[in-house]
Amino acid sequence: MELKLTHESICINEIVFDGALEQSIELDYLLPDYCPSIFKVLKCKVVPKITSERIMNGKLTIDGVAYIKVIYVGEDDYQIHSIAQKQVFSKSTELKENYEDAIITASVKCDYVNCRVINQHRLDIRGAISIKATVSVTKKLEILSKAAGMGVQVNNQKVTALDKKLHASKEFSINEELELSYGKPAIGEMIDHSASAVLTEYKVIANKVIIKGDIILHTLYATDENNANPEIMDHSIPISQIIDVSGVNEDYKCIVTFDVTSVDINLKQNGNSECKSFDAEFIVRVCCEANKNTEAQLIDDIYSTMYKVESNSTKIKVEQLIGMVNESCICKSSVAIPQGELNCVYDITCDFVNDTCRFENGCINITGNMCISILALDRENMPILIEKTAPCEIKIDAKCAEDNVMLSPHITISSVSYSMISSDEIEIRVELKVCTNLYKFCYYNVLNSVSVDEANKKERNSNAVIRLYFAQNGEKIWDIAKKFNTSVDLIYLENDLDSEVVNSKSMLLIPITD
Repeated sequence: MELKLTHESICINEIVFDGALEQSIELDYLLPDYCPSIFKVLKCKVVPKITSERIMNGKLTIDGVAYIKVIYVGEDDYQIHSIAQKQVFSKSTELKENYEDAIITASVKCDYVNCRVINQHRLDIRGAISIKATVSVTKKLEILSKAAGMGVQVNNQKVTALDKKLHASKEFSINEELELSYGKPAIGEMIDHSASAVLTEYKVIANKVIIKGDIILHTLYATDENNANPEIMDHSIPISQIIDVSGVNEDYKCIVTFDVTSVDINLKQNGNSECKSFDAEFIVRVCCEANKNTEAQLIDDIYSTMYKVESNSTKIKVEQLIGMVNESCICKSSVAIPQGELNCVYDITCDFVNDTCRFENGCINITGNMCISILALDRENMPILIEKTAPCEIKIDAKCAEDNVMLSPHITISSVSYSMISSDEIEIRVELKVCTNLYKFCYYNVLNSVSVDEANKKERNSNAVIRLYFAQNGEKIWDIAKKFNTSVDLIYLENDLDSEVVNSKSMLLIPITD
């Protein structure tokens, strides 16, 4: 007679690095001769983008580029102009080891930027950006799932755990010729632009994810007419891509995120020497994370009706996927403007800064601030920029009744619109796209090792083959069988039971077996 043990593997997803890296921004910029001299700087902004992440020789490296844009008023014409530069960066940090097949998640934001006008043709720009990065790896843990022979009785428990996370990213370019809407004046100078991309649908086939979405391009341009106000334009460009994700199939749920890392705009003139269209080239990074749960069986307790058993156990923490959210929501805010200060509004842009994210009563609650920039013309016909911060709260029904849910939402601004409520108040309407997986951690007791001491045989206390036991409500059949050192299955069979727990006070027949 021998003890037969069977093992299964279960995935343990572990975060091996969670930290932040800092990168300074330093630019001493001399305006080209063709740029108008600076009268007043309206805004200096830094938009950082991540272009790649990698682990090599035990080192995490994140590459990116910071786009620096200065919007200013010209000294000669008092019109709005802009200059743009970029600064490439690369940051590295040492890891404990050279993790293979790791998933790197990184985000970047501008902490601050200062722009000092040295003279009408020279700027000194200083700032800092921060990179938040996590590295997670999946480890296979062997657990004891079955044991038979030598009178062994086992208490099995089913485990639902997140399988190995699948991750893939892809960079692609989109080239599009875009035209101005009918009636719009021709472009004289492109002042500013911003672009984001949102997912509309995806489909999973063997080892591939087919995605569809839209690039949303917002542009602000100066017209070719003298002393005319700037104009804004919005374009939506459909995108479709196939991402190779090894191992993915229809059982997986995917979170797909986009980042437009670069936008190049080249103006085009028609036969009348007017610029009514432009070529736009977009560089887009798409990341796909695919997840599914898997079922496993473990033994959390064991004994033998015949021999003494030695066992060691440990507690493990496994991740469980319990849902996914991919929702659009609207955030509205009213911004007060001193009465009589503005002649007209040129454009309004927003950034959403996430403050806290929590899960309560089946809902996702995200609080943060809308950083609002209002480009306008004052009563003295001078371009001005007004910056306001407005609180924003998002509440999304996650259709989930679980407790202790964890999430890390990806939030994208899809559109910004506004309307004048009165002469001194503007209502701003921002559409946000929120996507995230919902997880929770579960803890299980598992056996590491089991050994049966054949030299230490148990002795029966009596020759009875069956005993009576008055069970209490809530008692576990396993605990009763272990108490009487008998077979669990025989108790179920003798008493015609189908539940692991006694539902009410009752008398049970306890077969005594070797």
